[in-house]
Amino acid sequence: MNLEELKDYLKKLFKLEIAKEDRDLIEFLFLEKVPIVFHKKDFEITLQKLKKYKADSETEIYNQNNYEVLLGFDSNKPIHFFMSNKLEEINIIKDDTLNGISYIISKPSNQFLLFFLNNLKKNNNGSNFKIILNNSPRIKFLFEKGKSISLFYLLKEVLPRFYTLKIISVSPRKQSDFANFSFSMLFNFSYNTNFSILPIRSIEEYTKKLNNHKTKTSIFEDIDAPRRIYINELVHYYMQALANENIEYQFISYYHIIEYFFDTIYYEDITNSVRNTLTLPSFSYKRVKDIRDLIQKIQKKIILKNEDFLLREQELLALTLKKFIPQILEIKKKLQEMDENCIEYYKNNEVPFSKGDKVDLESIDLEEVYKNLSARLYKNKNAISIKRDFIKNRYSPINDQLYLAKEIPLIKTIAEKVILESSKEI
Repeated sequence: MNLEELKDYLKKLFKLEIAKEDRDLIEFLFLEKVPIVFHKKDFEITLQKLKKYKADSETEIYNQNNYEVLLGFDSNKPIHFFMSNKLEEINIIKDDTLNGISYIISKPSNQFLLFFLNNLKKNNNGSNFKIILNNSPRIKFLFEKGKSISLFYLLKEVLPRFYTLKIISVSPRKQSDFANFSFSMLFNFSYNTNFSILPIRSIEEYTKKLNNHKTKTSIFEDIDAPRRIYINELVHYYMQALANENIEYQFISYYHIIEYFFDTIYYEDITNSVRNTLTLPSFSYKRVKDIRDLIQKIQKKIILKNEDFLLREQELLALTLKKFIPQILEIKKKLQEMDENCIEYYKNNEVPFSKGDKVDLESIDLEEVYKNLSARLYKNKNAISIKRDFIKNRYSPINDQLYLAKEIPLIKTIAEKVILESSKEI
């Protein structure tokens, strides 16, 4: 990203206006009135620093002696909760003098910020990511103190929960060493505070929570009183998914909403099977063979239920989808509102970690759609649930978060439809 690209992108993404520009600096307007000065030489210095780093992911940079990774917080508590002064700049520093390693949790470095903005631009060019610049207590505090604010500093403040872990080593280290150090440090922090912090592995993971809510009504006063009664347990699962930033937990919570009806669907399936047999013109209750065939059909389903229920779970999942989502086009429309590219993604990509099937939601062959959709969801659930080593198609929270994040809109949309379709009018 060169300077012109950065300038244009900031104007588009953050709605910053340029008040003036000359050879040495650019002056933006923040909140339409506050001037923010950006010296062009700062960009060149930062760019040269960034060139000294390598990157294997969208949210991690490193070289032999330095490492920096974006952090995610699986808690509703802000990290300021653990600071004695809530307006104080967060700068947690822990030194391991024995091994010559320093750990710092703070706002990102300038080079990481530039790296992040470049990847954000590559990912969605601002089309799926919107930040509203509000006069936050931190910014208001700084203005009241009369401190001048650089553009980089402002961006670090307005990007929500924008913190990194930096590791500095006296001795040269490999990327894998730094990754191990980062998990060790974050475990120490979480163990002593009950505050979960994990590295974020992709831009999509960072922006997902904001994107998921962009099509929802955001003003409480605009929401009508309920006209339907929903199943309380399903609402509870839904709230758990929304409240938790751990995408594994989100997926399983949404899956619980769908599997809630498996027993009902199971007995409906048996009932319909028996009814269909009894009403066939070829069936006669006077023929012993017909009665025996009917008993065997029922026994087969009961054996599967009691002894090997998992063999039928995918089938029950497909039946549940058919019952509560008779119109696949409704799911397609809702998904397109969330992300216009996801329909093509599900159509052309199997899930890497679970080998979940490709799903063409635009296909006219609905049986094939339900079959592939249930297989994708079922295989994802199994891959997340399995934690043993040496098991194929097992989800790795370190390597597969990006892929699982892409599956959340699909299962969330289906879960919402199940809740709505199973509700009753007040």
